Amino acid sequence: KQWYQRRVAITAGTLYADDTKIWRRIVGWDDHEILQRDIDALKNWADMNKMKFHPDKCKALCVSNRASENVLQWAAAFPFQTFFYTLDGVDIDFVESEKDLGVYVTSDLKWEENVTALCTKASSRLGLMRRSLRFVKDRKQKRAFYLSLVRSLFEHCSIIWRPTT
Repeated sequence: KQWYQRRVAITAGTLYADDTKIWRRIVGWDDHEILQRDIDALKNWADMNKMKFHPDKCKALCVSNRASENVLQWAAAFPFQTFFYTLDGVDIDFVESEKDLGVYVTSDLKWEENVTALCTKASSRLGLMRRSLRFVKDRKQKRAFYLSLVRSLFEHCSIIWRPTT
């Protein structure tokens, strides 16, 4: 266990319920190899603690504010120069975006996908409310339903995708 903790000090990571994330700034090929060793160390730690990671549920998301660093475009152009991470011998898929605790995070850190998903879900819930609450006359009850079903969607993690400062 101490060996795992020493390795994670090099690569950042978080654990939340059944959700695990590790990340590292990639500057050169050595950083890819270090991250792969940390993935292997995390898997060994999980095995020792009777936990199991499902490689098919694991994703790699390359985050960059430069379009030229998009790993999926790079892999298509130079397939032999791309580092593919593995977990238990299975390749980890690279993705353009991933839903994390209800928020879509994209490789360019733009929030259009998240906002579109939120608006679609809110519109659906608002339509359901209009159909279901036609006969409710009390404005306070309607407001309570709206606040709990629709507005709460926009308030969830809004500090991340719509910061005020």
